Amino acid sequence: MFQDINHILQELSTLQVSGEEAKVLSRICKKLEKMKADLVKLEFKNTRLTKDKNIISSLLARTSFDLTKTLNDLKIRAEEQSALLAVIPALVFFKDKELNYLLVNNAFEDFFNQTNEEIRGKKILDLTDNYINDRYTICEREVISIGKPHYDIEEILKKDEEEYHFLTSIVPFRNPMDEIIGLVGVSWDVTERKKYEDELMKARDMAEAGTRVKSDFLASISHELRTPMNGIIGLCDILMQSGLSKFQQENLEDIMSNAHSLLVIISDILDFSRIESGKIKIEASDFSFRLLIHELETLIQFKTTDKGIDFRIFADDRIPQVLHGDATRLKQVLSNLLNNAYKFTDTGYIHLHINLLSEDEEQVVLYFRVEDTGIGIPHTSRHLLFQAFSQVNTKAKVRKGTGLGLAICKQIVKMMDGEIGIDGEEGKGSIFWFTVKLRKARKSLQEDIPVIPESRKGLYRERNNLLVLLVEDNKINQKITTFHLTRMGHEVDIVEDGRAALEKIENKRYDLVILDLQMPVMDGFETARKIRELEKESTRAIPIIALTANAMKGDRELCLDAGMNAYISKPFTYQDLEKSIRDVLD
Repeated sequence: MFQDINHILQELSTLQVSGEEAKVLSRICKKLEKMKADLVKLEFKNTRLTKDKNIISSLLARTSFDLTKTLNDLKIRAEEQSALLAVIPALVFFKDKELNYLLVNNAFEDFFNQTNEEIRGKKILDLTDNYINDRYTICEREVISIGKPHYDIEEILKKDEEEYHFLTSIVPFRNPMDEIIGLVGVSWDVTERKKYEDELMKARDMAEAGTRVKSDFLASISHELRTPMNGIIGLCDILMQSGLSKFQQENLEDIMSNAHSLLVIISDILDFSRIESGKIKIEASDFSFRLLIHELETLIQFKTTDKGIDFRIFADDRIPQVLHGDATRLKQVLSNLLNNAYKFTDTGYIHLHINLLSEDEEQVVLYFRVEDTGIGIPHTSRHLLFQAFSQVNTKAKVRKGTGLGLAICKQIVKMMDGEIGIDGEEGKGSIFWFTVKLRKARKSLQEDIPVIPESRKGLYRERNNLLVLLVEDNKINQKITTFHLTRMGHEVDIVEDGRAALEKIENKRYDLVILDLQMPVMDGFETARKIRELEKESTRAIPIIALTANAMKGDRELCLDAGMNAYISKPFTYQDLEKSIRDVLD
């Protein structure tokens, strides 16, 4: 076409015309030129259309392939999800916004013995009447309304007279526009776990009941042992005040030593029982560290001097004078370690080193090290040292005992955020060490000393002839306590039960009441409360001292709650009784 138009234009250009014919020829040429331009455009568009057609055809072919592949992938994913839902042992379900079931898995169908088609459109109460959980419906509404997920909701379903326990988690189900259109839930059957937990709870309750029974038994045994021990030690003390020969004095001292050894064993057994039952606690208060060390030094020095052992205490000067912690328990650990060193050391020295390991504004960490030149501990036996009821025999000596002392020390140190261990070599001595954390006292001890009213200062010093009412049913304990009181210069009346004590107090003015706790007719706690009731109309309160063989945790608190002023545990010494009387009167 282009060639024909070009040929015509060439032919026309050779024509020799003029006038009107030339004008007509010019118009024809212009139209032919326009036709030629239009043909070029048409050719270009045709070429473009052909190319676009090829591209579109290619795109359609590709899209068709992609769609086919996507559909196949979706089918595979759906089959995988369906298989996954089928094998999941938990109950899986989908619900719409009205909380009707849309889809459930095989486990759900099996549990309710209904097909997915039968379950669709129903609610949980349509499936079973034996459903227990009011909170679950509230949780579902929160998932639908605000999109809040809930996890491990406890549910109970009854089926075939059997109770099933489930833990259910539910989360919101959203469409592509992030709108909540329902929820997805998973319920795990925890029935067997629940049964196991219930059995564990019952076993724990039984164990705790057993521990309580054991604790009560030990409290009773403690009382029964401490009462005759008080008699033995008290009567020995009385005899030692009389004129004895050297032979008699030595034998009496041996009796006293053995009695005190038995008392240590009783205390160890009680302490270990408290630790086992979780009743032993750290009772923190401000205390003088220097005074504690001085008391230890006095106690151990008395023993080591007889053996000719060099005993010294090396304390870091940087340690604060006043600390906050359980001084009694700290002293118990140190006494145990020092007494062990004394038992196993016949010559040489026993040294106690106390160092300030670290400190900050609130607390200090102290490091204690007890070194001795005793027989030492074999490396093969050290793992037994801090175990309860374990004893270590060495080639040199065989020692007897309960094997509880170090086990108790380990537990006490642990409760004080510390560690305990041993070094040294057999035949060359032992090194027992431990660390504890103690808080710094906020105030000095002087600031905490209460001011004694002028009217009561020196009361005890002015009254060495007190009229004392002793309420005690045990004849031996009556004899011992009366001996100590009369030795102090006091006058004593004795009754054997609380009711008789109340009758005495109503008819006579006493300066002091010493009260046993376990008595017939009326025990010491009830007696103390009755005495305080009698005093309500009076401005005078009689000091009351509890004198008892009970030594379990909480006995002191019970005495104070009943209105008593002080507490002495049997067996007691003359000094114990004198100090307690001085404390309640001064």
